[in-house]
Amino acid sequence: RSNSTASRKLTNGQRGQMRWPIFRKIFVVLVWYHFGYEVIFFSGAIMAVISLIVSQWVDPEGQLAREAGEEALPKGVAAQPAV
Repeated sequence: RSNSTASRKLTNGQRGQMRWPIFRKIFVVLVWYHFGYEVIFFSGAIMAVISLIVSQWVDPEGQLAREAGEEALPKGVAAQPAV
């Protein structure tokens, strides 16, 4: 065998990586064909739901208490101007 033939052979992992873009394109085309421009609104709704779920984990009172308890900034940290 010559080196050029051996270098063209793909491993199983490389073959799998080459197939995914085709499946992804087919999936995107089918979703776009079925839903059309509604995809934009559905993706926005999904992002809003994710944001709502994540915001439930935030503890604003605890954050305010931690900020009030910090009197001096650590060395090397610049104070930000109040807006």
